[in-house]
Amino acid sequence: MSVASLILALRCAAIETSLLSLMNVLTSIDELILAVPKKPEEATNAMPAAADEPRSDHRLLEATLAGDEGAFAELVRRYRKQITNYIYRVTNDYETAVDLSQETFLRVFRAAERYQTDYAFSTYIYRIATNLAISELRLRKRRRLVSLTGFFLRREQTGEPAEFDPVDHLPLQDSTLVAGERRAAITRAINTLP
Repeated sequence: MSVASLILALRCAAIETSLLSLMNVLTSIDELILAVPKKPEEATNAMPAAADEPRSDHRLLEATLAGDEGAFAELVRRYRKQITNYIYRVTNDYETAVDLSQETFLRVFRAAERYQTDYAFSTYIYRIATNLAISELRLRKRRRLVSLTGFFLRREQTGEPAEFDPVDHLPLQDSTLVAGERRAAITRAINTLP
């Protein structure tokens, strides 16, 4: 087994492990959300609150520390869309935004006892989301997308098995397709001229 194959196998195993742990987190958060009763008459609060007054974020986090899973589910419900949309605006990738928002809530849950009530909870959760989004952007900068088109074209032209060269100066297929469509539209427009 070559070194490259071994590295690839290790990376695949690491990705698979990460995906499994992420799926467990997603399942846990979804179970928390689904476990909370929707109707106010069914709700059981660990901490007393006024009938129509929603509990503050601080109180919900305190209830979470006391073991009230419904309190954390309420925090997730309050902030999930906002955090996902915020991360989407930063990363410009919806799937990444969903993943990072899940990671944000996981980190909030794990570090709930370290939260300082002197500061707004929204500031705390947005700081975590911001740090995760920035880390993702840094990772993206290091990871380059490589088109395999040039590799396969060289292999077909020479008839010999080509060594994989990650430096590919050919355009990606989607940009080639867009350029072809643009040329066709320009040609049609020119043909309609008198």
